[in-house]
Amino acid sequence: MSDNDIEITKETRLRPSTDTIAEEIDGELVILDLEADLYFSLNPVGESVWKAVKNGAELDGIVDHVLAEFEVERERAEKDVIAFLEDAVDRGLLVEDES
Repeated sequence: MSDNDIEITKETRLRPSTDTIAEEIDGELVILDLEADLYFSLNPVGESVWKAVKNGAELDGIVDHVLAEFEVERERAEKDVIAFLEDAVDRGLLVEDES
């Protein structure tokens, strides 16, 4: 579980924080954290996860999105997606979508 008390489960729905801006720059997705004044450059898998989150996908949908783009075992993809989501939540880049 993350420091922000969000447990990533199959039903968890996240969204980008209002303190973030995502822009594609030179073919890379860059996330700017306005509150911390930091930026993060995402690799292709991170970009795939971010886009799926932004489109409202839950965990299985995010993993399916990654599997459609990359050759990886489902179990590995799920572990990596959960790790990415937990890290992004810990950094305040993603928050729980309660809508």
